[in-house]
Amino acid sequence: MIVGNRSLFAVEFELDQEYGGVWLFGKFCYWIRDRRLGDYELGTSLRDVLFSLDNLVRENGNRTHVELFGLPRSDLFTRLDGALFGYEPSQYDDVAIQETWARFNVGLPVDVFDGWKLYLVENLKAARILFKSLGETEIQEEEFGIGLFDEVIFRTHQELTILYNNAIKSHS
Repeated sequence: MIVGNRSLFAVEFELDQEYGGVWLFGKFCYWIRDRRLGDYELGTSLRDVLFSLDNLVRENGNRTHVELFGLPRSDLFTRLDGALFGYEPSQYDDVAIQETWARFNVGLPVDVFDGWKLYLVENLKAARILFKSLGETEIQEEEFGIGLFDEVIFRTHQELTILYNNAIKSHS
């Protein structure tokens, strides 16, 4: 199933034929401007994806930060990545905690995204998504309308919730 528009932003997922009951084994990835992010072929537990999406849905509408949005691509990525995942203290550690910068991290802590870093920051007019495969040196960036990411993530969460609830019912 594809939720959204692959030429802008979309999520793709499918349930394996042998999906393991409530584990919901399947495939999952993001699409940004017709580029697949995540190791779709590796597969994952869509149940774990659903539980991880809870955090993203909770932050829907809460990714606006005008100052961060105005930074050049490399500075924005480095500042967020350093404050959230840096191995050394950063001058932004305190402000990152106070302003809950974790809300800008839109990657999921599941195996298909182990090789990716993804951040989304909005201002009052647009959303910037920055992403990088750990095997690449260049930081990619795309811009689209406010709320697009949130809408797709919310709808994906709804669809996975239906699958999960059906799996619970059929395995009870």
